[in-house]
Amino acid sequence: ETLNEMNRDGDLGVGAEAEYGGGSREYDDRGTNNGGRKQRPPRGGGGPPLNRDQQREQQFAQGRPVRGRYGGRANERGQHYEQQQQQREQQDPRMAGHYQQLPPRQGGGGHRDDRGFSSRMSSSSDGRRRGGGGEEGFPNESSGLLSSTGIRTYESRDNDGDHHDMYQMGMDNGVWGGGGRQQQQHQQQQQQTTAVKSPDSDTDNGSSFSISSSSPAAAVESRAEAVFVSGVAGSGKSNFVQNVSKFLRHNGSSHCPSWMVVKVKFQRKEEHDSREVVSSLFEKLVSDIVDMGESENEEDVDYYHLAIGTLSEELDPAHLACLSNFIPSISELMPAVDNDDDDEANKNAIHAETSEVSLWQLVFLLSKLMGSILSLGRKILVCCDDLQWCNSSMLTLISELIMSIGLHHEERRHFLFMGMYRDDEVLNTADLQQQQKQHPLVGQLAALRKCSLVNVTEMKLSSLPLEEVANMIMMEMRLPMRLVVGLASVVHKKTSGHAIFVSQVLNSLVRDSTIAYSPRKHRFDWDENKIATLRMGDSVASLIVSNLSSLQAEALQSLRVLSCFGVQIPFTLIKLFRGSKCIPKGGIESYLPGLIEGGVVELSTTGPSVFFSHDLIQQHVYENVPIEERRRLHLDLGTYIASEISLDASLHAATKSAEAGVRDLNLGESSVVDVDVVDVVDDAHTGELSPTITTTPSSSSSSSSPSSPSYPLVAIATNQINFAGPDSVSNRSQQIRFAGWNLRAGKDAAERSNFQAALYFYESGIAFLGGEEKDGLWLEDSHRLCHMLHEGSATAYFAVGDHWNAVKFANLVIGNVPLHESLMVQYHLIRALDNLGRYSDAVTNGLNLLRSLKIDIPSEPTLSAAMRAMADTGRAVSAYTFDQITNTHHIVDEKKRTIMNIANVLTISFFRHASPYLPLVGCAVVNYSLQNGVCEESSSAFMIFGYFKNSLEGKYDEGCYWGNVVLKILQQAKVQTKITLQTDVTVTMYLNFLYNPLKELAFRQLKLYQKCTAIGEMEIGLMALVFSLTLSFYGGEKLSLILKSAEELIRNIMNHSREGTKIALLNKLLIDELMGNSSGDFPDFGGVIRDEDSLLIHADARKNLLLMEAIHVKRFNSAFWMGDYTKANKCSEAILALPRVLKIQLVFHTFYTGLIAFEMHRDGGGKEQLAKGKDVLDKMKIWSKCSTSNFDNKLLLLEAECHASMCDIKAAKVAFEASGRSARDHGLIHEQGLACELYGKFLTSIVEADEALRWFKCAHTCYIQWGAAAKAEWLWTEHNLGLLPAAGDDRFLNKHGREW
Repeated sequence: ETLNEMNRDGDLGVGAEAEYGGGSREYDDRGTNNGGRKQRPPRGGGGPPLNRDQQREQQFAQGRPVRGRYGGRANERGQHYEQQQQQREQQDPRMAGHYQQLPPRQGGGGHRDDRGFSSRMSSSSDGRRRGGGGEEGFPNESSGLLSSTGIRTYESRDNDGDHHDMYQMGMDNGVWGGGGRQQQQHQQQQQQTTAVKSPDSDTDNGSSFSISSSSPAAAVESRAEAVFVSGVAGSGKSNFVQNVSKFLRHNGSSHCPSWMVVKVKFQRKEEHDSREVVSSLFEKLVSDIVDMGESENEEDVDYYHLAIGTLSEELDPAHLACLSNFIPSISELMPAVDNDDDDEANKNAIHAETSEVSLWQLVFLLSKLMGSILSLGRKILVCCDDLQWCNSSMLTLISELIMSIGLHHEERRHFLFMGMYRDDEVLNTADLQQQQKQHPLVGQLAALRKCSLVNVTEMKLSSLPLEEVANMIMMEMRLPMRLVVGLASVVHKKTSGHAIFVSQVLNSLVRDSTIAYSPRKHRFDWDENKIATLRMGDSVASLIVSNLSSLQAEALQSLRVLSCFGVQIPFTLIKLFRGSKCIPKGGIESYLPGLIEGGVVELSTTGPSVFFSHDLIQQHVYENVPIEERRRLHLDLGTYIASEISLDASLHAATKSAEAGVRDLNLGESSVVDVDVVDVVDDAHTGELSPTITTTPSSSSSSSSPSSPSYPLVAIATNQINFAGPDSVSNRSQQIRFAGWNLRAGKDAAERSNFQAALYFYESGIAFLGGEEKDGLWLEDSHRLCHMLHEGSATAYFAVGDHWNAVKFANLVIGNVPLHESLMVQYHLIRALDNLGRYSDAVTNGLNLLRSLKIDIPSEPTLSAAMRAMADTGRAVSAYTFDQITNTHHIVDEKKRTIMNIANVLTISFFRHASPYLPLVGCAVVNYSLQNGVCEESSSAFMIFGYFKNSLEGKYDEGCYWGNVVLKILQQAKVQTKITLQTDVTVTMYLNFLYNPLKELAFRQLKLYQKCTAIGEMEIGLMALVFSLTLSFYGGEKLSLILKSAEELIRNIMNHSREGTKIALLNKLLIDELMGNSSGDFPDFGGVIRDEDSLLIHADARKNLLLMEAIHVKRFNSAFWMGDYTKANKCSEAILALPRVLKIQLVFHTFYTGLIAFEMHRDGGGKEQLAKGKDVLDKMKIWSKCSTSNFDNKLLLLEAECHASMCDIKAAKVAFEASGRSARDHGLIHEQGLACELYGKFLTSIVEADEALRWFKCAHTCYIQWGAAAKAEWLWTEHNLGLLPAAGDDRFLNKHGREW
């Protein structure tokens, strides 16, 4: 019923008009739309313009030939449409009511469906429902009175007795109607919540749920649709969505195919495995498309081939290969996908560096996948149940995917997301004031509500009112309201209207014959007083348990075993149990029919599995098992599964295979295994430490090798052991054995980029060894096992973004193992410290590590030491040619690459901390690379070396040479990694800006952002966008465009990089000041950061010199452009007091300080200001040789100011005008305005007022074109431009030959 009301609030393009309609819909005088028949507007009728599908359908209705969307003839005559309707009615008699009017039935109408239930209900003319069923009191033939939730799909009758399915009516009339029709315009505001009313009632009848929408009800433009259904456990969320999906799945035609529906359910206590659940969602979608290739339906086959063609165009082989790891059936759909990765560069790349590597790459790839599939025209419904048990990373993936679909105008019309969650397990807004940590679903819902690309509809299912309970009983018993109202009142009082509780109570009363069919009365009968005095428990849990107590012992034991595996259990797993002592004689299969008949479990229609009818049943069956018995059951099940898959034996066999492979120097697929895992198991049995063998794990080894069981079975067996817990095992060898299982399962999960699951297994393994609070760790019998578990935990914590715990576990490893065994964890330690803002600690740890590795770095980072290191390195590299240095075809030892990676990570902290060690480390790594082989990881060191060639030695030609070396090395990289992309971004920002036009570099950074997005490196990609906006600002791009991009960037970057957000925010604040905008609310960084001043205090406290410099540069630029030279000088002093590195911001700072110095000299500032200006002029002469496009106009402007200061009027005039023309020719509109403004000031000083006003006018026009309205207004007021003469100046035209 809610769809009638809800569907008026949006448009998915699902209903009749989206496919068939073209204009406004015609309703009959009863408002019933002619019994649900699709109506067409008059030719040329009103309504919005028709899209292509609607135009084709209008031609179709008029009997004209139509071309299908993907080519080929559609139906030749419009009459074929009626034939299709008749065929649908013949195939499904229930649909007849949608196409023809039905006469009213006597006695309130209604008839039984296949299950003996009434599937129709009627409503009287006054809007009240009447009891109904064809023959009063006809006995119910079902084993149970109601379904598990008491919610059914009914049909409603209008006041004249016509029947219409409520979902069809809702989709015809509302949100899923789509296309060209006149929609009812609601006057509700965004996020206004309204109680849902009965479609035929004028007053609120206390309905059991409410709806809120994140947008105005009748949206002019379609958006991606997301519906969230909330309520307590058992309120009917899943049943409601199931009925919606059933309708969409089974109501299609040849012209409008039925929806593709994919559903998943998250599991309690298994949040760590959310990634596998989401993977199964897309696996089902792709598998459905694969199955279409073998369908007898030609349209399905055509769709299958279209999908292959579209995916081949949208996703390159590398993307498809990556997706195949997450969605295995992709390889079935696209057989050309080669998932075998033999590339040495791939093997050497560091994987699992951050959560973004897996998560954001998935967001990118899945967005392209969904966009491609949705573009084919078929509509897709995605259902996710129990979102409260989904972990934060997968919730982020889901919300980002929905928003990305909203970017595509056509594709989003073919998509609907429905999510269900228990609102009592998710913090609401009121709770957040008292809770420091909110449920991740709260933040994702807030993000979706704010997104303009998504229309969010929220439905809350609360307790059923008394009237609804009475209606349920009335419909099932075929009795009038007057006979059931008493029973309904008793049941409602006992259950408080809880839907599943109502269902369980009524079914219990039927089973106990408290409610029974009376032959004398020819109807169901009961004793209300007896029911009122019955003790049924105070909750649905106690009632469920009591109802199950009547099962025979073997069936109950089977149910307990099933409950140990969650809500859904595959048949393959059930068959695996045969022979286990936990299983009753005859196996679980023999008891399933009785459990299914009793409504406890059901068979899956989408796969060979058994699932509980409701997760409350599974929960309470499981919790009703005594805890000691439950532990024994988990242990027995886990060890039995492990024995069936030969888990222990496979680990020992893998050890021998790996050792043989090492001896033969031929590590084939069967030998590419994780020897660390199996060695530690050997240790538990022999008491001796096995030799350390380190090999690279293969993604295929765990599944394809006969000696290596598949990850799911290993994870299931290990999960059972973990559910039993460490306290259930006292034997030390067994503790080590189970810890080894967890290590194996954790490594398998990490290989699948499922770091949440990996972290769960690693920590469980540590708990079996004794945990951090006990003395069982780092003992001789399990030292290597403990090492691997802690290192895995440190890596996994870093991957999921918990940097504090990553530092904790990394330090535990470093303190207990030799240096050469801790290099990888040292790498993650430095990165985690940097992400925590502990830059000095990162620098200190990094320097100590490099020195421990015998890399020579002077202890005192003096200027002379840096110059000496640069000179020594210069002599070393001079012995190599360009081709020799850039030859990266060397086989570089993995340890050497790791050391270079550590140096690369240090580079970020060095820049942020403005560390004087930066040139020393750069030179040391350059020499290390020359000795051990140049590779992609070496590029960052060469970039630093070239950078200091510029900033320390002033040899800009050599700096350009080393910039080209870096670019050549990066171009030869076979695989884009974090290191190569990070170096590419930084070399552009810190080295190449001197040599290339700024707008070209801004575009290059934009392309780098796209590359980063493609491999999931969102933090680096978003920093590239920050740099792109900075380059665009200094390159004279329109401020309005930069501001729009900056605002969107700030919204996106907050989730990835707080430091990047702060830099982007400073850019936005500067642009706001130049444009005269109010800056709005300051982003919530947490703590005491509320404004720019508190941000500066925060940066100073953390010694974040890079951020401190950025704040002072922003203030300096604002003061300079607004003509406050005194304030600008104070800000400049603060900038010069900080350690500085040469970059674009400081180059422009130097340029502006030179202009200020000349201006202040002419205002009486003395010879010091003139000398300062001349120093800047000398620097600009050098820089102008690097790039004419960037520095020519600046050099001319400084020369003009110098001539003016030296009273050379003629030379000054020539230079000012030349500077303006040069800025114009290079597209620097802001500096063109600056040249005109300063020329005007100079002319004013020599009393040429009329000429000065003309140049001020030119400056004002340039600033307006730039978008700096506040600057233009200041200029207008400061120089009284209201007195400007009307005539223009024909001596200074723009590049198009037109006057200003």
